[in-house]
Amino acid sequence: MNAIKKILKYHTRDSASPQTLPDAWSWRRRLRGQRPVADFTIRTPLDYNDGEMTRRTFFTAVLGLSALLMGRRAFGEDEGTAEPIQTIHRSEDEWRKLLTPEQFRVLRQKGTERRFSSPLDKMTAKGEYRCAGCDLTLFTSEMKFDSKTGWPSFFTVIPGRVNTRLDHSLFFLRTEYHCARCGGHHGHLFEDGPPPSGLRYCNNGVALTFAPA
Repeated sequence: MNAIKKILKYHTRDSASPQTLPDAWSWRRRLRGQRPVADFTIRTPLDYNDGEMTRRTFFTAVLGLSALLMGRRAFGEDEGTAEPIQTIHRSEDEWRKLLTPEQFRVLRQKGTERRFSSPLDKMTAKGEYRCAGCDLTLFTSEMKFDSKTGWPSFFTVIPGRVNTRLDHSLFFLRTEYHCARCGGHHGHLFEDGPPPSGLRYCNNGVALTFAPA
């Protein structure tokens, strides 16, 4: 009888509201003096009535798409089809024999050349810019622009020719890029370049060779 009185008391209190009756588990929890279990039903945009979709749902979708596009653009996957690159591996002694001391410092030890020291910074001739370590073409003259930073700069790269990684060597985070074939360090990628990419591949000139068209 006590159980029935509790049920009637609960139903009478909630009968004025248009809510549906709790399920069997909620009744059992109510009989034990506990609150009904919360509703954890996951709702999708299709479950909402007209005008009920929140701004959070909309902006989450927009931000997700933007992040995907930025990721593809930063890794050189925004245009063209990347050709497979066969990587090469050499010992440190082999690299020292193949490269000049300054090339070795930049390409193999991730050094940075002095600003305005490379003749390629002001190069305007038509041709290709290749990795000084393995002769892989990374950029063309059509991709180059004058960034006035003192280093050769490019607004895009031939798809698949460079790889990137996060660089924690300074007090702020940067994106470092290197040759996809030999792994030689070339420079850093910034998002302050010209249209259409908005990117700036800031390259050490000593890490490149130029092949006229």
